[in-house]
This record gives sequence, C-alpha cells and structure tokens, in this order.
Amino acid sequence: MTEGSGLPSESALFELVYHELRRLASSYLRQERPDHTLQTSALVNEAYLRLAGNRHLQSTDRQQYLRVASHAMRHVLVDHARRRSAMKREGGVRVNLDEADAVVVAVPHRVAAAILPEGGIVDPARLESLGVSPIVDVHVVYDRRVTKLAIAAGVDTPIQFLFDKTAASGRDVASGQVLAVSISCAEAEQGERPEALIERYTGALRALLPGARSAEVVDAVVSREHEATFRGVPGTARLRPGPETGFERLFLAGAWTDTGWPATMEGAVRSGVRAARHALQAVGTTRAPVDLDWGVVA
Repeated sequence: MTEGSGLPSESALFELVYHELRRLASSYLRQERPDHTLQTSALVNEAYLRLAGNRHLQSTDRQQYLRVASHAMRHVLVDHARRRSAMKREGGVRVNLDEADAVVVAVPHRVAAAILPEGGIVDPARLESLGVSPIVDVHVVYDRRVTKLAIAAGVDTPIQFLFDKTAASGRDVASGQVLAVSISCAEAEQGERPEALIERYTGALRALLPGARSAEVVDAVVSREHEATFRGVPGTARLRPGPETGFERLFLAGAWTDTGWPATMEGAVRSGVRAARHALQAVGTTRAPVDLDWGVVA
C-alpha cells in the first residue's frame, strides 16, 4: 500500500494486473510483423521500466494503471520500429572500409546484419534467424560467507551457474557475501516477478549450500538481459558465420560467430582474437595478438 493513501503501491499494482498486461502485449504483438524481435514478456517488462517511479502512478487505480501501461507498450513498439528503420534506411550507420586498413565488426548479430555493407555476408537474414535468448541473474547478499567457491555449476538444482560477486560489488568480504545465480535461456523467468524468483533461488541456495541455511539474506535483486545471446537450438551451427566476409579487410567477431563454442564470454574472446589475427594478416602483419592456450600477450 502507498503510505498514508490506502491505495496499492506501484509494484503491487503491477502484480495485480500482470496477466492482463501480458494479454495486452500479446494482442499488440500479433498486429506486428511475424519476425518481430520483441517477445510478450519483454514488452511488458520494458513498459514497466518506463513507468517505474512515475509520480503520476503512485496514487492510481487498477484501470488507470492498465490504460497508462497500454500507452507505454505502444510507445515501446513505436520506438523499437524507429530504431530498426534507422538501422536499415539508406544513410544509416554502415561499416566504411575506406576509413581503416582493416575492420573487425564486433557487435550483436542483429546489429551486424544491419550495418554490414552489401556483399559482406551471403545471406544477412541468416543472422536474424539466430534469434535471441535472455539471461536472468538473481543477486543475493548474505550477512556472512556461505561458500568458498568462486564459481560453480549446478546439477539437479534450478541453479545453473553460481558466481561469488563479493569483491566485484565492492562489499567488504569480512562483512558478508554476494552471490549471483545466472539463468540462461530464461524465457520463462524473464517474465516472472522479482519476488517469486528471489524466493525460488534463495531456497535453491539453501538446499545447495549448507552455509546458506543459517545465514540471513540481507538484500536481493533481479537483473534481466532480454537479448543476452543468440538462441542455441538445433540447426544454429549452420547459421553462425566464420570470421571472414565477402571483403578481404572486413572480419566478424562475437560469441554468435562460428567459434565451436556455445554463447559464452570465452567464445566471444576467442572470436575476437581470431578476427584480430585475420585483420593483422590482411594488412601484412604476422604477429599473433594473444596466445589462447596460455592467455599471455605475444
């Protein structure tokens, strides 16, 4: 409830109308082109982020919230279409090979499809076909250290990967611990309420880590990246291009290229090193940028 008003808070209103917002979003997206990149949950979440903290909503009712949220969704779709058009229209951002001896394009695959010069790759639509997949992270702050593990992968648990983020968060390691649970391919989780995700994954941490069972959760927050990686499904491998393009001095890098690895940071680094090696060779330099096996600069 909003303090002193007797009315639901903004977050409580969002929870009350969440399913109605999803129905609205689904209805709007059915009117868009079939290959639209926004998904229902992403549209709802983007609209909520635009409304968060809006002082005009702090004393609103259910129906008014729905009307304002619906308006926000339409604006999200309009802005999305404008960005797409800006990338595609003549005179938009394009790679210019005349401004450098060699160029490495290291951007998300959908952006690459829009900015590569004609003839850069045989079929730019293949990059669009890679799709996108979200990642959701649940960050949990404990009042004490609950594990000595810096990184762990879970088996027979909802926890896919676990990272100790205490030092990275700037928190004193003597005063507690910050753990991040990372969930890949999180289509289901990206539309869930933060409270539900926090409850599920703090429970999973208690089941997994004996030290977490007696520790107090000081704080917890959920972060979402809606287009974190390409979608790793059967048939994806044939869509991933190598580093070379239709131009001798233009190369591709990114976890979405054909690295032989899934969509990981390690694969992205390897793709960058490989593209840099090709670029150096294209300008007549044979010096290797990095030794991938040892991680030392050559």
